[in-house]
Amino acid sequence: TPGQTLLTGQVSFNDYRNYLYLAPPDGFQKNVNLNTSLSISKFKNPLLLSGFGFSYSYSYSQIKSNATPSEQKSNQNSFHFFYTRSKLKSLAKNLYLSISGNAGITYSHNRSRVDNGSTGYDGNALGGEVYAGLGMVYKMDKHFLANLSLSNLLNLSYLGGHLDTFNPADQYRIISHTFQFQTGFTNFSLSNIVFGISYLIP
Repeated sequence: TPGQTLLTGQVSFNDYRNYLYLAPPDGFQKNVNLNTSLSISKFKNPLLLSGFGFSYSYSYSQIKSNATPSEQKSNQNSFHFFYTRSKLKSLAKNLYLSISGNAGITYSHNRSRVDNGSTGYDGNALGGEVYAGLGMVYKMDKHFLANLSLSNLLNLSYLGGHLDTFNPADQYRIISHTFQFQTGFTNFSLSNIVFGISYLIP
């Protein structure tokens, strides 16, 4: 319905640990990932909606070796703000094809330390991207929609930043600028497919 608001959110979390050797354990590798997103859109007409959103991701890794001995801890925080616009095409009763376009900016900070912290790096990056997605939307009832989408059908992005690396003998800065174009079929995996539930605010 024109003027109706759509609220969409997503949360994912995983915690993975792998022992480097089975018997006896010589150490382990641990990875933790958290991803959250929230967007709010408004229907311009029954088949067109646009809005804004925010997403945050956090990752942590730890590698410890008892034989060396050594330990490395790394983490990254990323913040993403975006504008989204979607066009729906009716396929059957309550079933729609969704074609979406998005544009956003991303800021990320990463940090790594080895052993007592005398060796490591700190980095900051800022970038922008535009991307298109394709999906299916099913209207479950007057309040809930089920979404299945190929999140990055087309993606054009730029990322620029610096990495400050240091060790007991030296320290230096690496500056990088990266442009990238890819499709959802490049190195395709199931993580390219996103399922979610959206809520229609009365």
